Amino acid sequence: MAVSKNTKIFKNDIGVAFRVFAGIDLTDASEIIMKVKKPSGTEVEWTAIVDEDNSYYAYYASASSDLDLEGQWRLSLEVTFPDTSSFQGETAYFTVYKQFEDESYGNE
Repeated sequence: MAVSKNTKIFKNDIGVAFRVFAGIDLTDASEIIMKVKKPSGTEVEWTAIVDEDNSYYAYYASASSDLDLEGQWRLSLEVTFPDTSSFQGETAYFTVYKQFEDESYGNE
């Protein structure tokens, strides 16, 4: 999995681009879902699209309510094709940080 930023992902970030390598051409996929498990254990689904630059990648940009918890997240791709075949990907991990991670800085 690749994330658009070279920096950390912070809680409530909007527009973080998630690119996930599927290992197969997604051009004809009827549904591309990024299954996400939050640090709380809650599972959600993000509807992804075929990446414009490479059809072997799924793409999703985070929305306002997506990255709502700090901690380690899990993400797995599920792809369905018109013939009803379905494929699941390996689990990828990413961390979402709180904005003011070190609140002691500057308070000495």
